[in-house]
Amino acid sequence: MRAAFALAACEPVTALAKARKNVVRAIEEVSRRLGNTPSICRRCYVHPAVVDSYMEGVLRQALGRRRKSADRAVAGLGPHESAVLRLLEKRLAEAPVREDDRLRRALKASLAVARRRRAPFATRTPGRS
Repeated sequence: MRAAFALAACEPVTALAKARKNVVRAIEEVSRRLGNTPSICRRCYVHPAVVDSYMEGVLRQALGRRRKSADRAVAGLGPHESAVLRLLEKRLAEAPVREDDRLRRALKASLAVARRRRAPFATRTPGRS
């Protein structure tokens, strides 16, 4: 929820590099508040649909339509939590992410990191632990 509203508070951008910097800053802000590293925060606490919605330019509009509903109030969710939940439900209904797509994205990201480091995947010497 914190990442969604941190991204929604960013000014709209048209350059991909600026949008990525905003995502990094939002993740860093959330990680400081949660007491985790940014990588753990992004991997474990920020739903990919939140970042995707921001990158597509629809996050601010989706969160701007907050409204209280009886079923959310019973569940004990506040208006901000309800807005993020509605966003996630809408994204899931539009295009559910298959597990193989998620794995493919994770592999692509790990390959990109390995290329940036210019190091092979297995760096251990045989016989050592």
